[in-house]
Parts: sequence; C-alpha cells; structure tokens
Amino acid sequence: MVEVQRDAPRDDKCKYPTGVECLNRTILEMIRTMMHESDLPRNLWPFVVQYTQEIVNRLPMRALSENKTSYEAFYLKKLSVKNLQIFGC
Repeated sequence: MVEVQRDAPRDDKCKYPTGVECLNRTILEMIRTMMHESDLPRNLWPFVVQYTQEIVNRLPMRALSENKTSYEAFYLKKLSVKNLQIFGC
C-alpha cells in the first residue's frame, strides 16, 4: 500500500541540505513559471533557461558583502538592467 504524505505547497525552509540545491530548485521554479505564463512552445526551453540565469545573476546575494550581485563582486562595477524586458514579449 502506498502512503501519501502531504507537504505545504511552499515553505521558507528548503528541504535540501545545501544552498546550491535550493538555488537550483528556485531556478527550475522560475523556468516552469515563465514557460507556463508565456505559453511558449517547449522547444524554446534553452532560451528560458538562459534568460532565467541572467535574472539570477542580477540578484543580490547574502553570501557576498554589502548584498552585492555576483556580477558586481566579479567585475567591481554595477550591472545595468536596461536590456531586461518582460519575458515572452
């Protein structure tokens, strides 16, 4: 017999032991959401992954001092977000 265990749909704690696994899960959730909301065909999956990664690279990280983005930490300059557009347009 199969026992069903229900979880809360979203909780603040990640069930995975490392931050990398949490980040991967977050990226996958972003990709699925963008694919669902934009109604794009599945063959465009690689472009959605690339766009999602560009967004993630622009997010501040707690691990870096002063809440910098990974781009700022590597290149020592602020990143422009002028080229970001609404996904699916």
